Amino acid sequence: MYQKFSTTLIKRFIMMGICIICGVVLSACTTSKTVDEELLAPPEIIKAKGRYKKEYIIVPGDSFEVSIWQVPELSRVVTVRPDGYISLPTESQIPASGKTFSELEKDLTLRFSSRLKDPKITLLAQKIRENMVYVIGDVNIPRAIPLHQASTVMEAVTIAGGPKRSGGPDDISIIRLGDDGVLRAIPIMSSEEGQPSAYLSMTLAQLQPDDIIFVPETGRSEVLRFLDDFIGRPLQYINIIGNTVLSYRILDENF
Repeated sequence: MYQKFSTTLIKRFIMMGICIICGVVLSACTTSKTVDEELLAPPEIIKAKGRYKKEYIIVPGDSFEVSIWQVPELSRVVTVRPDGYISLPTESQIPASGKTFSELEKDLTLRFSSRLKDPKITLLAQKIRENMVYVIGDVNIPRAIPLHQASTVMEAVTIAGGPKRSGGPDDISIIRLGDDGVLRAIPIMSSEEGQPSAYLSMTLAQLQPDDIIFVPETGRSEVLRFLDDFIGRPLQYINIIGNTVLSYRILDENF
């Protein structure tokens, strides 16, 4: 009986020891996870006020169907000519390049109103320009770049000729309009100081369709001025600067 009691007591001590060890291990794992999460925490993201949407800007080479409800003889697929115009049976010189689809729909509705009663016109994209990203700011060649050629910030900035001597690689930001309508400026920040670290961060930063990479002049004042413009006047700032680069226009969703 004494031997049985001793065996039971030993088993209890062993179980207590296992529980203590497991507790220490779990505590260590939790601490490690917290540290990792802090190290991988994203940089501060600047959000513009309001909700926005983007509308594609038509360019030469784009193809789309012009569908006129209950008038199939006038409906057809058209391609924007190199001069920026499209042709329909009733008109051969209709300007299309530089307009959004909604703007062209309104223009066509107005044109056909003299011939048709309450025309209902819809444009359906068939073939448009591939996904692009855009590099603006203090780079040698601000430009649009096909996404398949530049999947990272480093690749995009390199294709744009790299930052000028006054350009600040440490303060580059990605301007991105999310599916939720929120316009964000995402700083490409590194955890270490020095030029190699900044370029490493650019190499790791993945791009999405229609991302705008903004390269500011060297100096914190330029970055702060950009963020102030971005927060207060995002439409004016982006649409004016990107007017010769972007293939889409950012619009206030409230209007």
